[in-house]
Amino acid sequence: MRLAGVGFAVLIVVVLTSILLTYLDRLESADAALRESERRSRALFDSAFEHIALLSIDGSVLAANQSLAALAEMSTTGEADKFWTLAPWSVSPAAQRQLREGVRRAARGEFVRFESDMMTVDGVRTADISIKPICDERGLAEQLIAEARDVTDRKRGEDNLRASEARVRSYFEAAMDGIVVADRSGRFVDVNPAACRLLGFEREALTQLCIADMLPADCGPAVTAATHLAQVNASGSYRGELRLRRADGAIRHTEVSAVRLEGDYYLGVFRDVTQQRQEAEALRASNARIAALMRAIPDLVLLMDRNGVYIDLATPPSDPRLMLAAKRLLGRRPADVLPVETARSMMNAAIAAQRSQQVETVEFQLELAEGVRWFEARFAAMNDAPGDAVQVLQITRDVTEQVDAAARLADAKELAEAANRTKSAFLATMSHE
Repeated sequence: MRLAGVGFAVLIVVVLTSILLTYLDRLESADAALRESERRSRALFDSAFEHIALLSIDGSVLAANQSLAALAEMSTTGEADKFWTLAPWSVSPAAQRQLREGVRRAARGEFVRFESDMMTVDGVRTADISIKPICDERGLAEQLIAEARDVTDRKRGEDNLRASEARVRSYFEAAMDGIVVADRSGRFVDVNPAACRLLGFEREALTQLCIADMLPADCGPAVTAATHLAQVNASGSYRGELRLRRADGAIRHTEVSAVRLEGDYYLGVFRDVTQQRQEAEALRASNARIAALMRAIPDLVLLMDRNGVYIDLATPPSDPRLMLAAKRLLGRRPADVLPVETARSMMNAAIAAQRSQQVETVEFQLELAEGVRWFEARFAAMNDAPGDAVQVLQITRDVTEQVDAAARLADAKELAEAANRTKSAFLATMSHE
């Protein structure tokens, strides 16, 4: 019996020993797993780019990752310094007060986030700081996790973006051309003041309309807002002319340039060219009248530049002899092809016409193959403003027949006067006898 009792006790000891060894083995495995988890957590903690610290609820630093430790020149295990007293936040008392208040609020269980200045090796930077409480099962804060992220570059980018948007908006509002933003249906979602003036609507009223509402009724069913939007969709942009109807019914001619934006929006720039179109039409009509008038003139019409060089033949003369003379004059000065006195008289008349803004006339004779011919040349300045002559217009006419007729008339008059004198003398003699 005694031997059996001893054997049973040994068995119990063996079983207990086996259980204990199994537990110890499991405990050792759990401890190794815990250490591995802590190692991984610490590696993750230290590898973060953000500056992270584990704090007590009074703000004392219990641990810091390598990023914060290097920045604050402290060990990663912490030195029981208050978080707001670390070097990065010694830049100003205001930053320290902001951190102290954030720790106080987080200790009450509140998640706190704000931006503050932070001193780094690169100078003062902007940090996005968050403080999060670690709570127990009762919901009370036991420790705090503080994280500081350098957002200087992001803030600078945001500031630059806001400045860029402000510049674009200021141009949008101040532009002399009408600028509109439309959605995919052609409805205006934004318009600038110039577009309101162009179309004659207030901004609120115009943003309730669409491009189709601005097209004149005589455009026809084939020309719709969808037509123009389809052209923008096909190539990404559109440039052309478009007639638009104002609120008062008046039609305005515009040059339009449109592009497709992201999100199925379209940007259109409209320039009112109605006055230019009217002026161009008036200029074409005026040029047509002048051309008809020039064609009807039988005289030689030449253009002379400010240096006295003939640069153009305004209209071909009907007289072949004048045409031959004109071809000899182009690209030359009067002195190059005409007698000295004749050339001097013509240049003096051209200069006088520029100065006086009046028509100057010169008569001269030329020895041609068929004999001596008389010509009359008239000079008029063509200028933008008085005293700023650009060209001189010269109209030359063959007046040989008129000169000959005048000479014959003078001779006839002389003969008549001589006959009259003879008659008077004869009558006087007869009366005396």
